[in-house]
Amino acid sequence: MPGTVITVRVLMFIGAAFGLLFAAAFSVVIGREDPLGIVLGLGIFGTYGVGSLVLAILAGRRHPAVRWTILGFHILALAYMFLAAVGASSTSAEPPTADSFRRMANIFTIANIILICVPASARFYRNEAAPLPGPVPGHPPYGYPQPPYPGA
Repeated sequence: MPGTVITVRVLMFIGAAFGLLFAAAFSVVIGREDPLGIVLGLGIFGTYGVGSLVLAILAGRRHPAVRWTILGFHILALAYMFLAAVGASSTSAEPPTADSFRRMANIFTIANIILICVPASARFYRNEAAPLPGPVPGHPPYGYPQPPYPGA
């Protein structure tokens, strides 16, 4: 398994942990005052946390559908965060730390998208072997040159 796929899996496990923690926090803290907080916490953050956890577990399987599902999941997450940022810019009810949290989440998601699109990751999910290195310029292809034979 290439390092890019391992990194994506680790980042997705971390994302799953944060998603599930935020789901619990929104449900408990905001859910006391507003029932919509429970729906928001369990609906958005819970779905992200469970989806990220399931995909992180499946990311070790060498099948192109797994790669495309991971890529689609992160593109949808990035689109949601973009729409949330556009919607939040029209309201001022957000805490000031929400913008920095959103930036970190965007960087996290973009990193996953880039790493899953790297050629090494694509080869892994296509079940292909890594290319062998070619000959080194200035060196003969099979070791050192042979000494001249007598009579040659």
